[in-house]
Amino acid sequence: DQWRPDWDGQHKDTRTGPLPLNMPFLDEMSRRGTHFTQAYVPSPFCGPSRACLAFGKEYDETGVMDNKRWSVDHTQWTTVYKLLRDDANYHTMSCGKDDFYEWDYNFPKYANNPNNMPVMDLGFSDAIRSDGKVRVAKDADELFKNEAYRTYLNGITVKKDDGTDINARQAYKGCFIGKGAPDGCDATSFQNEIYPDDFVRDKAIELLHRKPAGKPWFMQVNFPGPHPPIVSTSRMAASVMERQWPDPINNPGFMRCPQQTQKFKLNNQGQILPPQIDGRCNYAAELENLDALMFSIVKHVEEMGELDNTIVIVAGDHGEKLGDNGA
Repeated sequence: DQWRPDWDGQHKDTRTGPLPLNMPFLDEMSRRGTHFTQAYVPSPFCGPSRACLAFGKEYDETGVMDNKRWSVDHTQWTTVYKLLRDDANYHTMSCGKDDFYEWDYNFPKYANNPNNMPVMDLGFSDAIRSDGKVRVAKDADELFKNEAYRTYLNGITVKKDDGTDINARQAYKGCFIGKGAPDGCDATSFQNEIYPDDFVRDKAIELLHRKPAGKPWFMQVNFPGPHPPIVSTSRMAASVMERQWPDPINNPGFMRCPQQTQKFKLNNQGQILPPQIDGRCNYAAELENLDALMFSIVKHVEEMGELDNTIVIVAGDHGEKLGDNGA
């Protein structure tokens, strides 16, 4: 979600300096497969771009004009996933932040439907759907029951640096919409075990574990990163700290790496305290983490003995300006 196309590890230089991304999985994908350098998405917004993919239609024909909840009744529409499931007999799966209609007939994102919205069949045989970064932190639990990531965070306890316990969602809120350490977000409480993209990877592997044997399958893995808020765990922040990241075009000094401009104390694990927010370097940290997560999913498919008969596609719904020209 919001992956800038020239930050893919294949573009080593920018107009303002070298881009030192380490993306071994995408490097291998590009070497072994096809790298599309002139492809465009149909919309610069998350929801409409994904609706075009689901329906196989251009932007103007989907009835999804922006990121608001779908207002047009699509209950009688077909999707690519329905065609694969019903006509081609595929086991179709999805996990993560799909940005599709919430009230799917078989896999609603939420348990409650307060406005009595019509239900529709998106076309999935199995799905574990979750929200984006900000909505998970802000939306009320009662209204949005059943959403997978919020439910997961609410159900576990993590340790803070001082050894005290805190609910994982409270630590998450402290990092994404709170005041950091005062609100429970520190190097120990907010680690990759509860990071949103890592959660989606885990759900992808869970879906693969429970799919029926001997049947062709399709799976769409919808990572919420690197969409803002740009937040790195301490480990992720440390991994990019020693590299120099290029300035935005015509906007020098903007989105500087915060962990390079401040002095940080280190704990016994060598983690920077606390997790880091914003900065081009932390956008890069999210990308490199995604690269590793995608590799782990593909590695799992290989261990299942199915990689030789599997096509892997990596795509983004739209890009990110990263401060270029003042944006």
